[in-house]
Amino acid sequence: MNMEDQELGTEGEVIDKDTLPLFLSISIGAGVAFILGLFLPFVNYLIGGLVAVWHYTSSNGVSIVPWHGIRISFMATMLGGLLLTVALNITFYNENGLDLRELKENIILEFEKRGDDKSIEFAEQSFPDRLTPGLIVGMNLLMMAVLAVVVFVISLLSGWLGATRFRKGPLAL
Repeated sequence: MNMEDQELGTEGEVIDKDTLPLFLSISIGAGVAFILGLFLPFVNYLIGGLVAVWHYTSSNGVSIVPWHGIRISFMATMLGGLLLTVALNITFYNENGLDLRELKENIILEFEKRGDDKSIEFAEQSFPDRLTPGLIVGMNLLMMAVLAVVVFVISLLSGWLGATRFRKGPLAL
């Protein structure tokens, strides 16, 4: 048996992945995705997913199959995305409150500077003066749906890359 076979865990030893701790790896990946999300949108999910998979394989000394890497990456980045969404909501509501008239006026002024009459008319008709609970819930549900799709697509890449690059020992199935 050569050294590469032992390193990749193909020597016949298989570990049950359900017995290995996962929470800390997901939490670390989520924290990275959250912090980087404040500065690097979308890249934060790629890096957060890679960090979660790297931590899982390193701390447990195992190699994993790509699907397991994708699962770890998705859970970490989705948690990071949810935390980021909550933080951005809190920031938005603290700055603007429920009254959106000033924000609406600033948007209309920007369109007036550009001389875009159609956009001005559209903003005046469709932009609400005040956020209602239904509008807040609707906006957040839309953000969660978009987040889930974006995170899933990026997790496919980061989980697969992490699982194939961070091989540490026996295969965990």
